[in-house]
Amino acid sequence: DIGFKQDLFNKTMQIAFLANDLLNTSYLKDFTSVINGVKQVYEEKQSNRFVRLSVVYNFGDKKINVQQRDFGNKEENKRTGGN
Repeated sequence: DIGFKQDLFNKTMQIAFLANDLLNTSYLKDFTSVINGVKQVYEEKQSNRFVRLSVVYNFGDKKINVQQRDFGNKEENKRTGGN
């Protein structure tokens, strides 16, 4: 397996690449069983090979202007010890 990830354009875009089971070694090679005197040989090969390329682009304003808001009655907040 091999993979990498790279940020581009001041972390606005991200590119990732993943390749799995490049040497094609992830499989059950041979399985032998004897049932009622009959020998059975199985070879199971489920492919786990794949490549994945993903691109993520974050758009919009990264700096959100958050304003502090007062909720409720200021006098009531002072009386109860709130800020």
